[in-house]
Amino acid sequence: MQEIVFITGNSGKVKALERRLQGTKYKVTQENIDIPEIQAESAREIALFKARYAYEQLRKPIVVQDSSFHINALKGFPGPYIKYVNETLGPYGLIRLMEGIEDRSC
Repeated sequence: MQEIVFITGNSGKVKALERRLQGTKYKVTQENIDIPEIQAESAREIALFKARYAYEQLRKPIVVQDSSFHINALKGFPGPYIKYVNETLGPYGLIRLMEGIEDRSC
């Protein structure tokens, strides 16, 4: 079995990946590394930074995840800044930003 280290503090995400890889040659382990939160224009840039940073620490095959949330009517905002927006404005604040806007697609 080949070990893949999932860099996350969320054991639910680890279990989901384990289910997806069940029956393969991969074994998933979890590591919670304190990775600096960078601000970037895309989730891809952030994930690449996290992956490189974690690999430098462990020197093992790793998996990272990063998410973004793009609201079309807000020109893609909050995008990769969703965690910060959720911590500051919260979901109700984000909904208030959408008052009077019919296009709710994201």
